Amino acid sequence: MFQRVLVLVVVASSCALAAGSSDQGPADGFSAFSLQLSGLVRKAREGANVLVDSFTCLVAPACNSNDAFQGRCSPIEGDGGWLGRCASKLDALRRSPAALALLLSTAGLVVCLGNGPAVLEWVQVQGELLSIQCRYLGQPLSVQKEVYLLLWLEKARRLENLKVARYRRQGRLDPVTGHLPHVDNLSALPSLFSIFGPKKPQAMKMGAADPVMKDLVLIGGGHAHAYVLKNFGMNPMPGVQVTLITRDVDTPYSGMLPGHIAGHYTRAECHIDLVRLGNFAKARIIHGEACGIDPMEKTITIRGRPSIAYDVLSINIGSSPQLSSAPVGSGEGDKPMSALEKSIKEAHKKLSDDQMRDQVTPVKPIDKFSARWNQILERAYKLATTVSPDGSTGVRVRMCVVGGGAGGVELALAMQVRLRNEYEKRGASGDLVEMTLVGRGKTMMPAHNPMVQQIFERVARSRNITLVLGMEAVRVVDGNVELKDGSVVECDECVWCTNAGAQAWLGDTGLSLDANGFVKVRETLESVNCDDVFAVGDICTIENHPRPKAGVFAVRGGPPLARNLRAKMLGTTLEKWVPQTEFLGIIGTGDPRECVASRGALGLEGAWLWDLKDWIDRTWMAGYTTRLPRMESAIEEPTAIASASGLDSCVCMCVSITHTRLFSHVCIHLCIVFDCMGQNASWHTSE
Repeated sequence: MFQRVLVLVVVASSCALAAGSSDQGPADGFSAFSLQLSGLVRKAREGANVLVDSFTCLVAPACNSNDAFQGRCSPIEGDGGWLGRCASKLDALRRSPAALALLLSTAGLVVCLGNGPAVLEWVQVQGELLSIQCRYLGQPLSVQKEVYLLLWLEKARRLENLKVARYRRQGRLDPVTGHLPHVDNLSALPSLFSIFGPKKPQAMKMGAADPVMKDLVLIGGGHAHAYVLKNFGMNPMPGVQVTLITRDVDTPYSGMLPGHIAGHYTRAECHIDLVRLGNFAKARIIHGEACGIDPMEKTITIRGRPSIAYDVLSINIGSSPQLSSAPVGSGEGDKPMSALEKSIKEAHKKLSDDQMRDQVTPVKPIDKFSARWNQILERAYKLATTVSPDGSTGVRVRMCVVGGGAGGVELALAMQVRLRNEYEKRGASGDLVEMTLVGRGKTMMPAHNPMVQQIFERVARSRNITLVLGMEAVRVVDGNVELKDGSVVECDECVWCTNAGAQAWLGDTGLSLDANGFVKVRETLESVNCDDVFAVGDICTIENHPRPKAGVFAVRGGPPLARNLRAKMLGTTLEKWVPQTEFLGIIGTGDPRECVASRGALGLEGAWLWDLKDWIDRTWMAGYTTRLPRMESAIEEPTAIASASGLDSCVCMCVSITHTRLFSHVCIHLCIVFDCMGQNASWHTSE
C-alpha cells in the first residue's frame, strides 16, 4: 500500500510540475483537459502534504530518540534541535512542487529498484490508465466510480500480460500449459520486504476412496455446477458421492458464445469438458437427461435409465424456449397454445424435423446452439459459392434475429461479422449478407442505460442492420417472421432470442414454481417447499429478489451454492446470498475494434474493452480447463460426515480401501453393461 501511495503522489506531483502552480490556475492555451485536471492536482498536493506530515510524525521521533541516545543532538524541539531543523526543511520542501516531485521520484525509484520489475510494471500501467480516468472527471460521481472499477480490472489484465511476457523471457512459464505457474506468490519476486526467499509451491491434497454415506446429485452442467465440481475436487468431502447428470458432456460458457459465433474462439476454447472436470472431482458422470424428480422418495428419473436416489439435490439446467402462453405447472389439463407454437406445430406437419430446424433456431438452451449455428454456416457457405444469374459469385442470405435485448443484439452483430467474413473469403461480397433485428421494445437493449442504447443503435445503423423496433413477432410462416401488425419479415434464417421459460417436466415434480415455471428458492438457494433440493442460475427465482436471466448470476451463485451444499450434508446452518442488483456487462459487437461496457449509468466504448473481456473470459475458462489445481492423493478420515450422519466413525473406517476400490470396479462394469443396453445415454465414471 505504501508503494502505491508513493507512486501515485509521484505521478500527481509530476502533473503539478507540468501544469505550473495550481494555486494560480492553468496558463493560457491549456485545454479543457487541463481545467479538469487542476482539481486533481490540488488534491494530489494535499495528499502529499498529508504524506509529509505523516513522515514527520512517524520517522522523525524515532530518529530523534536514536540520535539523543547516541548523544549527537538535543531532543528538545527548537531551532537547534533535530525536530526543529527537520520540520523547517520539510516545510520548505512542501512549498516547492519541483523539489517535492524530485524527492518523491527518487524515493519511488529506490522502491522500484528494491522490488524488481513488478513495481515498474505497475507504474507503467497506472500511467497508461490515468489518462482514461481523467476523461471522466467532469462526469457524475456514479459514472466516475464505475470507470474506476472497470479500470481496476483492466489494470489486472495488463499487469498479468506484462508478467507473462517477463516470465517468458526468463523461461519461467509452465512447460506443459505455457501459462504462469499455477502456484505463484509475490514473495517469489525480489523485494526489499522479502528476505526469506520464494515459498515452495504446495500441491493440494485429494482424498482417497471412502465408504459412501451421502449422495449429492447435480442435475445439469451449468456454470454454478462447474464451480461445485471444481470445489469438491479441491476439497473433497470423505463419504460423499458426487453425481452429475448432464445431457451434454461439453457445456458452453455463455460469455464466450458470441465470440465463438463471430469466429474469435474455437468450440474447444469456449466449452468446458465436464468429463475431465468430473474426473478431477472424482465424481460419477451420467450422460443422460433428467425428466422427473420425486421429492418424497428422493429419486430422480432419467430418460431411458433407471431412477437414482439422492440425499441432496441441486438443479442448474438453464432455460428453454418459451412457446406456450400458459405458465408451466399451472395445473391446466389442455394448455392453450400461442400463435407461435401453433405455427411451429403446423410447420412440423409439412416439413421434416431437419427442415424445421433449418428455419427456426432458438438460442436457448445454449448447449445446443453451437451445433445449430454450424448448420447455418454450412448453408451460408453454399450460398456464398453459388453463381448468381448475372455471373457473379454469391447469393444473398437474409438473417433475422428476434429479440432486442443484449443477447439478441450481440448475437446479431456477431453473426453479421462472421457471415460477411465467410462470404469475402469465398470471393463474394459481404454486402450480400442482410441482417434484420426485431425487438418488442421501442429501443434496443431497454434494460440498459440510454448511453449504451445510443452506442449500439449507432453501430447497428453504421453496419446497415435493419431495425424493426416496437413490433412483436407472433408467428413463423414458411420461415418468415410475421409481426403483430400483420407485416412480414422475409428471411432465410431465423434465430429466436427472446425471454426463455422453464422446462415443462418441472411442473410435475411438486416443487414450488413461479408464474413462468421457474423453481422458487430462498436466499439460501434451497427450494421453498422441498428441503434438500437446491436450484441456481436461470432455472430459479430467488424469493423477494427477482433478477434477470443472465449468466453472471449463475457464475456468482456457484460459491454460495457449494458452501450450502456442504452445510446441508453436515447439518449446519445455511448462509444467505442476495445477488447483486447491478453487474458489469462488457458487450461485444463481433468486431474487436468496437466493444461496449455497461453498468448502471456507465456507457463506455473502446477497443481495449474487447481485450479486457477476452482476458476475463479466458481466465475464467482456464480455471476449469488448463489451470485446474494440481492434486496429490491422500487418505482423509470421514469424521465430519460420519458424525453428521449419526454413525460411528470407527465402524466406517473398518471398511478397507481395498474393498472400497473393489466395489468401485464392480460398479464400473455394471455401468458398462447398462451403457450397452441404453439408447440415448451413456455412463462415465472416474475411479
